[in-house]
Amino acid sequence: MGKQDEDWKNLREAWNKVDKSHNSYSRLLTWWSENKHDQKIVLEKITALKNQSNCPTSMQKWIFKSATTSTKTTATSEPARSSQTVATTQPQTSSTNVEQEKEIEVEELPSKPPTSANTPVQNRLKSEIAELTFKIEKLQDFVSTGFQKDDQKHELHQDRLKLKELTQKLNRAENLRKAQQKSRENKKLEAPQTLPKPATIRERARRSSGSDLEPGPQAVNVLSVDDKARVPLGLPVAQKQAPILMRYERQILMPDHDYLIAKGLKLIPPVIDVLCFKDWKVSYSGPTCISIRGGAIDSSTAETHRQDLIKYLHRDKMRDYFRSNNRIKPVLVVFSDGGPDEAPRNEKVLQAAVKSFKMLDLDSMFVCTDAPHQSARNPVERRMTPLSRDLCGLIITHDVCGTHLDARGRTIDKVLEKKNFEAAGRILAEVWDRTVIDGFEVTAQYVPPASTASSESTEANDVLWRDRHILQSKYCLQVVKCQDESCCSPMIFRLRLYLEDGFLPAPVMFRHGLYGLEACSQENMDGRFLDISQRLQNASSVPVKPCPNDYYCSSVIPELQKLICPVCKKYFFRKASLTKHGKIHKNLATIFELAEEEIETEVVSSIDEGGVQIIEDMEARMQPIYEDDTGN
Repeated sequence: MGKQDEDWKNLREAWNKVDKSHNSYSRLLTWWSENKHDQKIVLEKITALKNQSNCPTSMQKWIFKSATTSTKTTATSEPARSSQTVATTQPQTSSTNVEQEKEIEVEELPSKPPTSANTPVQNRLKSEIAELTFKIEKLQDFVSTGFQKDDQKHELHQDRLKLKELTQKLNRAENLRKAQQKSRENKKLEAPQTLPKPATIRERARRSSGSDLEPGPQAVNVLSVDDKARVPLGLPVAQKQAPILMRYERQILMPDHDYLIAKGLKLIPPVIDVLCFKDWKVSYSGPTCISIRGGAIDSSTAETHRQDLIKYLHRDKMRDYFRSNNRIKPVLVVFSDGGPDEAPRNEKVLQAAVKSFKMLDLDSMFVCTDAPHQSARNPVERRMTPLSRDLCGLIITHDVCGTHLDARGRTIDKVLEKKNFEAAGRILAEVWDRTVIDGFEVTAQYVPPASTASSESTEANDVLWRDRHILQSKYCLQVVKCQDESCCSPMIFRLRLYLEDGFLPAPVMFRHGLYGLEACSQENMDGRFLDISQRLQNASSVPVKPCPNDYYCSSVIPELQKLICPVCKKYFFRKASLTKHGKIHKNLATIFELAEEEIETEVVSSIDEGGVQIIEDMEARMQPIYEDDTGN
């Protein structure tokens, strides 16, 4: 009996001793019963099983005990598990005996996922592909003889389809392995271990500030602002095929049409969401404030958003969210949409932000927005769905106090129009006041149109004030107090402990280079942006100093150099702002020229017309200019 037959006999005996309760037994039983008479196929299957990391320990013992010699010759790829070779030396029995060494292979299960090019899944797929390819070649050779049958043609077709499917699975496994490897490489971009811990930073900030005010929840208000879809009057507000809850004191009516009754016959509901802190992180939960306005008699602008913000900040119900130490929190962060009334790049938004900054006596204010087509990332969008669900099946009439429209839908009574909008707005506010979102209440009220127009901010129109306090880019507006006590009051929160000049640093894209982290160029932006702590750690690696905030903005890159001041290298998003900023350098140059002229005038005045210097005090001029040892 040959070596292979002896291994085969030992293998069959070991198979009967396998733990049948293991979950891998049912899978192995299938191919064992089908191929137990074919020694070659069984040994190949054992080789494939040997390369799988989930092979149980009990099966490893009889596999490597009975088929060690055979598996060495049929191995198809590198094993996924690591092996250790232990050498044991037998003692000498006589002087003529030679020291014998026996190598014992000990297989260990991996403690980490395989990082080699061939994972266990890929090894199994490659083994199946090799077997199927060999089978297809045999069938193709038989078909070429012309003695094939229809069932053999069908079998060949099915094998080709299965081969294609296995190849696709192998490609997906390879792509998954590459994606996991790339994610592991990206984790190396994390901050170094020398970065101070958050607790250390918080303790340092509290000690240096000289007060009990800590950063985070006690110093920062985070809001999200957006306009909800306008609510039509006289039509179903939202459609839903489900039972609805209606009040008995209101009559149930159905409209005979679904077209708009008149232009502007809608309610505008601007929404302000408060984002509370949870475990020192900004969450999506918090109170919701809604100001309802009439579409035909009012509008939603940056100024109305400012008025709503001021109103809710001073409400007693919001005191626990907006105030700390009996005053409004000194840092305000607002996430807004990219609309004309909310985008931080617009001048009206800047005017409203400066007025809020001065009125609330804030240390800093940040207005941020998302890139185009990314408004769904605004946290306020998560509050819109519960608000819309409460309006399903609701119809708010436009003529509660009597119709103010003629037969053509034109307004004929302005006073009655305001009353109808107010009545409709109060009905909508009553519905939303009963809403609770994630355990937080919703506050809604109707706001009548303002009687007088708002004035522009004096500080925002002052070029020198804007240059010292404002940093504006395409997607972010920053207003920060300066260090001049004659201009601004002292900061309550030590923001400059974290930011040197008070402004957020420009976002810079980094990637792994030959010598570590390096900034990406504008032509090859294949890296990723770091968070604020990592960005500050790599402040010396920026591509340009000072780096513009829109350095990596593709829509601004063609005009970037034209928006940078050639004197101080400061970046301005608007050309009008750069032009106004240029007046500062022009005025300073004029002041320097006048100062030089005054100095020259003083020198010339001490010389007579003949070019001879006039000495008025001869005794004082003859005094020595050096002191002797006695101090005289």
